[in-house]
Amino acid sequence: MSIWLLLATLAFAVVFGWFAKGESPKDQYGNKIYSGFFGHKRKTIVVDVDCCKHTALHIDPSIVNDRMRCSTLIIDTETTGLPPEEGDLHYLDLRKAVVQFAFIALTEKMQPYREASYLLKQDEEIPPELVVLHKVENSRMMRSGIEPTTVYTEYLLPLLKDRPLIVAHNADFHINALALDMAHYGISPDILLECPSFCTMQAGVDIAHIQDRAGTWKLPKLRELFGTLYYGRPDIKVEFEDKAHSDVRMVNACYKKMSHLRS
Repeated sequence: MSIWLLLATLAFAVVFGWFAKGESPKDQYGNKIYSGFFGHKRKTIVVDVDCCKHTALHIDPSIVNDRMRCSTLIIDTETTGLPPEEGDLHYLDLRKAVVQFAFIALTEKMQPYREASYLLKQDEEIPPELVVLHKVENSRMMRSGIEPTTVYTEYLLPLLKDRPLIVAHNADFHINALALDMAHYGISPDILLECPSFCTMQAGVDIAHIQDRAGTWKLPKLRELFGTLYYGRPDIKVEFEDKAHSDVRMVNACYKKMSHLRS
């Protein structure tokens, strides 16, 4: 067999296989799974939360006044400890110092009217593995951090006076982290614990439909839930400058979309 006949045979086999293959299979989110000779890997979606249209906030300064009532409070914390494994409730009794606290306050019409992210000057060091995770170094915390008592008494407690709905991804963890840290500094967390809450992580199980190794739906990470809701796939990459600020904006975007799905 000549070299030209061999090449022609291979070319015919490739073209025939391409047409015979038909439409590419899709994953559970409707995205095509590319494979074969002409296949290629799915391009990674990179989301810069600070510039993303889905996480952008539009606060109308004309509506902001001292009499604003916080109806929903979106929160996120970065702490000196990670959430526990699922089912481990012992962590609820252990303080994890809050090194960052971010929030978005919403009116009854779901309109944002205030947003902030605070770095807290804590009395314990941030473990090296968490410095890598949320990019807050101990030197920066001690140099630029605000006293936790100031953050809690002047910024958090006034927002809680009307008992708003508190929304967070892994709400139990963030609420308990704040409560234990407040108590550590002699500030009663009762009003915080009296507020109703909504967990986007728990509610996101039936939306993201991400399977674990056992084949059951798992609790989605915030990045996975946000990616599923806005890009139809959980495998996105997130870029940020301030992790707490980035996360609270993604939680707000997820909650807004989930509220529309429920209505």
